[in-house]
This record gives sequence, C-alpha cells and structure tokens, in this order.
Amino acid sequence: MEPKITLNRAAFTEYLGQNNLSIHKLASLMKVEPSTLYRAFNDNSAMSSATMAKMMNALGLKSSDFATLFIFKPVLHKNNSNEIEA
Repeated sequence: MEPKITLNRAAFTEYLGQNNLSIHKLASLMKVEPSTLYRAFNDNSAMSSATMAKMMNALGLKSSDFATLFIFKPVLHKNNSNEIEA
C-alpha cells in the first residue's frame, strides 16, 4: 500500500496567513467544499491527489513546495487484512 499523505497543519496555517486566506476562502478558490479542508486539517484525513493539486495552485506553490505542505506517513502491514500507520 502507498504511504498516507496528510496535511502539515503548521505549514498550512502559515500559508493561509501569508495569503490572507480563511479555510472558506481557500475552499472557494479551489472549488471544493470547506468541509474537505476541515477534515484534512482537523482529522488528518487523506486528500485526493486532485484536491492536493488544487490546494497547491490556489496557494501559488510550486511542486518543490509539496513536501512542506504535506507529510508522508508510511503504512506498515500488520497482517493480510489490517494496516497500521508507522
């Protein structure tokens, strides 16, 4: 299984401040529901690659900034039917 990619909360908050954006304003720019961003921020939920790309574009970030905004969490296989985050 591929690693889980989650939002770096500190970097996300910093980018919002630098761009004078709220979560609602960013969601509007991305054309997604604010709940999508709140889930990623509050629950550390994984986002789709399309949502990540929209976020990068809306914040004016380059692909080289990806690792600043997102965290890679490896997934370890517990057994054949279960997985755990490392």
